[in-house]
Amino acid sequence: MSKRDTDTELWNEDWFLGLDDVEMLFWFYLKDRCDQAGFWRPNFKIFEATTGRRINQQKFITKINSDSQRVVILDNGKWFLTGYIKFQFNGILSQRNNFHKSVYNTFRKNIPLENTTTYGFEYRESIGRVSGEVNKEQSKGVVSFKSLEDKKEDTVSGEAGISGPVENPVESSAPAIPSPVEQVIEHLNKKINGRYRVDSGGFITARLSDGFSVDDLVSVIDKKFTQWATDEKMHRLLRPSTLFHPVHFQEYLNEHNGPKPKKLEVVK
Repeated sequence: MSKRDTDTELWNEDWFLGLDDVEMLFWFYLKDRCDQAGFWRPNFKIFEATTGRRINQQKFITKINSDSQRVVILDNGKWFLTGYIKFQFNGILSQRNNFHKSVYNTFRKNIPLENTTTYGFEYRESIGRVSGEVNKEQSKGVVSFKSLEDKKEDTVSGEAGISGPVENPVESSAPAIPSPVEQVIEHLNKKINGRYRVDSGGFITARLSDGFSVDDLVSVIDKKFTQWATDEKMHRLLRPSTLFHPVHFQEYLNEHNGPKPKKLEVVK
């Protein structure tokens, strides 16, 4: 079994802390026993035999997907950890890397082309092939991409199908506009001098999906920062899993941070 990255911020996430000890153990079991692309063929007998614990499958799925879809049960019976590829490969699979190609092929073997969900990662071509406009990552050997199944031959100097080294590439391009999740994460990190990554934004994505705006989420950050930043017990709660939790978010959003209203004087 290959070595894999692990998310140390997991122990600060409310959804994870809401699991019982068996469910926590099973989550780590899933991450360790899935294949290179995040797919696991269920075999609960092995889990029970090796750990001496029994997992309630339906209860686990309900809890693990309470605020964000972390596990999808496919028609072929396999379980798919939706954030696995994004986390393990930093959101990018290279079409010129054999191992990355193997991961992508495994993904497509289980997720058909008609399913256009990206699951937060990109499949890119190397800079040695013409496949769109060169972007700011060209120095890393990666250019803007088109996935293989959607790719059409690009036109170079009016001729289709020509490929090869890119001549006179554009050295700079307009900066990418941050996604709504990135905007919220960036604002939070600036406020608390934090290092949260976009892949910790499950609660942010959920609130945006509920119809709340980036300004709403930023407002909650600012309000709670004002209230908690200097409080030894509360400042540690300035984190996505608390600020944007569905139980408390609207309450935080509708709090009034202005001056307290003056008491009406009773005229005797």
